Amino acid sequence: MLLLDDARAQEAELTGGKGANLAALSAAGFPVPKGFAVTTAAYDAFIDGAGLRPRIADLLAHADYKDAVALEETTAKVRQTIIDAPLPQELADTIAASYAALPADSYVAVRSSGTAEDLADTSFAGLHDTYLDVRGPDAVAHAVKRCWASMWTARATHYRHNAGIDHAGVRIAVIVQQMVESVASGVLFTANPLTAQTEQLVINANWGLGESVVSGIATPDSWVLDTGTLRPVERTLGAKELMIVRDPDAAHGTVTLETPAEDRKRFTLTDDQLAELGELGRRVQAHYDGLPQDIEWALADGRVYLLQSRPVTGVNLAWDTDVDDWQTLPDRDDIVWTRTWADEQWTGAITPLFYSWRAEMFTRAYSRCADLWGVPEMKTGRMFKFHKAEAYFNAGLERAIIEHTVFPAFRPGPNVLNHVPPWWHDEILSSPFSIARYLKMHARITAAGDPANTPYAFLRTFDNWFYNRVDEAQGLPDEQLRKLSDRALERHVEELLELEFRFAEELWAGYYLYARDAFSALGWMLAKWYDGNNPLAFGELLSGAARRTATLQENIELLAFAEEIRESPELRALFEAYEGNAFFAALEDSEAGRDFLARYRTFAQANAHRGQAERDIYYPRRLEDPATDYRAWKTMLSSPEPLDPEENERRINARRDAVLAEVVENIKKRPFGFVRAELFKLVHDWLLKFLIVRDDERYYIDRSTWAAKRAFLEIGRRLLQRGVFDSERDLYFLSRHELYDVLRRNHATPLVKAKIAGRMRDFDRFVARETRLPVYMQGGHPVNLSDATEGDDLVGIGTSRGRITGRARVLHGVEEIGRVQKGDILIVNHTDPGWTPVFLVIAGIVLETGGMLAHGSLLAREYGFPAVQIAGATELIPDGALITVDGDTGTVHLEDGQEDSSELTLAEANR
Repeated sequence: MLLLDDARAQEAELTGGKGANLAALSAAGFPVPKGFAVTTAAYDAFIDGAGLRPRIADLLAHADYKDAVALEETTAKVRQTIIDAPLPQELADTIAASYAALPADSYVAVRSSGTAEDLADTSFAGLHDTYLDVRGPDAVAHAVKRCWASMWTARATHYRHNAGIDHAGVRIAVIVQQMVESVASGVLFTANPLTAQTEQLVINANWGLGESVVSGIATPDSWVLDTGTLRPVERTLGAKELMIVRDPDAAHGTVTLETPAEDRKRFTLTDDQLAELGELGRRVQAHYDGLPQDIEWALADGRVYLLQSRPVTGVNLAWDTDVDDWQTLPDRDDIVWTRTWADEQWTGAITPLFYSWRAEMFTRAYSRCADLWGVPEMKTGRMFKFHKAEAYFNAGLERAIIEHTVFPAFRPGPNVLNHVPPWWHDEILSSPFSIARYLKMHARITAAGDPANTPYAFLRTFDNWFYNRVDEAQGLPDEQLRKLSDRALERHVEELLELEFRFAEELWAGYYLYARDAFSALGWMLAKWYDGNNPLAFGELLSGAARRTATLQENIELLAFAEEIRESPELRALFEAYEGNAFFAALEDSEAGRDFLARYRTFAQANAHRGQAERDIYYPRRLEDPATDYRAWKTMLSSPEPLDPEENERRINARRDAVLAEVVENIKKRPFGFVRAELFKLVHDWLLKFLIVRDDERYYIDRSTWAAKRAFLEIGRRLLQRGVFDSERDLYFLSRHELYDVLRRNHATPLVKAKIAGRMRDFDRFVARETRLPVYMQGGHPVNLSDATEGDDLVGIGTSRGRITGRARVLHGVEEIGRVQKGDILIVNHTDPGWTPVFLVIAGIVLETGGMLAHGSLLAREYGFPAVQIAGATELIPDGALITVDGDTGTVHLEDGQEDSSELTLAEANR
């Protein structure tokens, strides 16, 4: 026997998981009822002394775990064998003496405590027996034997079998504790098991003993508490149909009664008692290194008692709230969060590491503009929220921007309402607008004297970053990074990120005020001043490029390598014989190959920052994985004829110029036509310049991101080498501040490892498309889902004009672009610069996310083929299906079994 306050009682091999936890909690000063443990040694002595071990093994050898009835019969024989065996007198006397040390005639709880119980990955919750309100030494001894026997219930035996736990290696202890005659009792989770939110506590309570809550025989009262404030954010009055209390008519044991009507109608706990319970939960969780706990508790004589604590299991916890550790504003439950902003501008799965700096960058830029513009409504809540590898955007902030800075006439324009829920649209369109406040805002901007805060100054500011400040974004070479101390390395990372923060702060207004208003103004002028017969003039006016962008230049150079492979029999043979990185290795074996490889390496070094479509630093850049370019070349070479993007660019630009000339001539025929036409040309010209900025912006920001990634990789290398991290991937699944903390401590706590595992799991599920996150969320719950189908057609939004029939090619990642053939219609969630080579051969595109200004839509207009955006397209459209994409109507039609008619040239497809 061991008293629970004996230090040895904290050894799970002696007292089981439950007993060791209770002993540790008691030693830490928590209000644990007094008691003692019948150790595993007593169980062994009983089993071996009665010669039961071989008999149990023989019975289990014939157990059929697939037949529930047969398994129950087998395990019942084991249990009865244990119960029938006599308890050695010495052991019975020891149990009686330990019981006698408690207050006279105490009622006690007799609880099983297995050595595999209450662990982080195997809780065994409810699988072993507990006996309540036991009184008297003989009754306690008998309850101990029944607890031993409960290790062999069918449910416990099956659980061990499924968990791969050897029956022979498991032992059981029994905990005997004083009963508290509770007024109310129940369960406390220090994380929300329904939403997996670690910033919430969940309490269930009923009158009487907690067994009614644990066993589920009654519907308890329920509360959700904010972990920080301990205030209820949700409360539900339970029916509390039944309650378990001490049997008043017997010397021991419990009885189940109907709950009195008046007690069913009132809550079991006050707000003060909830706060006391919540504080207990926070303390217990902190005791266990911050890992969420499943706690059983009781309220008696005005005091809360801790009856049991085990790790929360069966809940996919990821501690997403901690990824937002850089935030300064509170996270309110009334905020409507939307995924649409990320779908358009922050595509792909997002790691906590990348989010923790990029979301702060956006937030700082946004906050600066709110102050500069004099719109405090833009700072009433957080801008971003991290949720399961996605960045959610505060739709209420977007609403405030629209209502205070967008003319009512512009609000129906393109992209204005993209990031607010559809059920808000009518209110936003009709909300009042103060012209005086709008003019005052622009006066504040001008008076501020910031060189980037006027439309043309914004363009000049970007050019300064693009042409004059690229060297600042390059960071230190890898060999110098390795020489830095840990603290110096951390400072270097923060300096790089601060550069990005300043870049965003200086350019934010250009993107989210001037460009937005320019797009809206152009659309409004077309609607009001143009009465020609080209309903899709808006998209055509914004196609092509006024000058060659850095991305296009890069892809022209990349295409030149592909054409060299096409023209060289030796290179082509190697390309077809070797896949991915093996091709680059094979190039070393010939003079022509080495010459090609040398020139490619020069190109790759100059453009190392480019890589996979998704922006996150988790994904490899060109210098890390040249197979990215192999796949691009494979797509380019699928065309039987050499590709000419420059000719395509000239053709698209010529079409844009023709449409502009026609629109301008049409406007000139209106009253004040000359003035209107000049104003129209002014806005259009600015937008063409802006679209170049929008493309070239990635050239700069991707370089600084690559420099930051290399510095973070050095941190990860050190922590992996020191044995702190278990894999190279661990680095990405902590926020940067969490990562710095691990670097300073040179240690990863169990909580840190749990965070990494949980977030990695969410990220992998996102990438594997095993989860589909809601478009809108509020209070942790999805809201307002919609259907994208209408009759036989899939209905979405047309983002580039034209109509084409072709074979659908459904891709789930840029690594699959080698499957694309000339004339295919690409079906994809989104695209980014990493996808650009595929646009040379496809005839159309269907995107799931983004909008008019998303990368895929922009390139579709630039290359002159139709594009449609449809939510869920990669699931709704079968790979290889013959489909018709109509960018004019925003529809996709499945051509049920018709022959493929998409074998046309790109020029034909673009007509």
